[in-house]
Amino acid sequence: MTALLFALAAAVSWGVSALTGAHMSRGMNPFRALAWNMGLGMIMLLPFVAVSLSQLPQGSQWLWLLATGVATVLAFLCDYEGVRYGPVGLIGAIASTEGAVAALLAIAFGERPSPLLLIAIPVLTAGLLMVMLPSELTHIHASNWPRAVTFASLAALFFGIGVFAAGQIAGQLPVVWAIVPARALGTLALVIPLAAAAKMALPKALLPWALVTSLCDLLGFAFFGLAARGSIVIAAIVSGQFGVLAVIFAAVRLHEHLTRRQALGVAFVGLGIAMVAGASAL
Repeated sequence: MTALLFALAAAVSWGVSALTGAHMSRGMNPFRALAWNMGLGMIMLLPFVAVSLSQLPQGSQWLWLLATGVATVLAFLCDYEGVRYGPVGLIGAIASTEGAVAALLAIAFGERPSPLLLIAIPVLTAGLLMVMLPSELTHIHASNWPRAVTFASLAALFFGIGVFAAGQIAGQLPVVWAIVPARALGTLALVIPLAAAAKMALPKALLPWALVTSLCDLLGFAFFGLAARGSIVIAAIVSGQFGVLAVIFAAVRLHEHLTRRQALGVAFVGLGIAMVAGASAL
């Protein structure tokens, strides 16, 4: 049950981060927005890294660190490339299935979830897609459809690998080591080049949004890492519902109307989480 609660906390944190990040990126280049997210996150993590230096990664743990960082950066790049060819809703919906990808990887690497938990995976994934998929996909030109779906699927795959690798690290080391790799690589690949080119300017009005986005993103990974210590499958599939929570937050905060399909998807997600809770209690 502890894993479920931490996974829900991760989903809430990432849901808030998704909303504030979308608001921030509307006022600037998305790569610059990501650079601010990675850079601010790295600054926030430095004190925790300093405290954790007594428990440095060893041996194969460095490979998990590398996998986490590289996979996460590649996932963001595929995500950004995907929205060049298809609507944000479609790309986001497919990419949000990362939780199912990570859960399947955990099963492949030896975690043995209960039958009820195995049933919950497709239920939660179906609910997520029902909520996230846009109603109108006809705006995608036929020639762009394969590329849009391909990049979105690659984003889901890489995000899933990154999340799974982070779960492996969090089970062996302080949680901070599961969060550092992507921010370190993001700082090297985005922050430093953009800063050198004097392209890191941030409007003052967007600074609070950048801070909240980065903080909630870090909290999401921290809660995920704690959840993964109990079960990577539970951590992955439940925290992956952050997209659904973002839609619900938007409906409450921005008074956006939920369609019948989205409302049914929310019900599927609720049922799936109840099934996870039941599996955790057994």
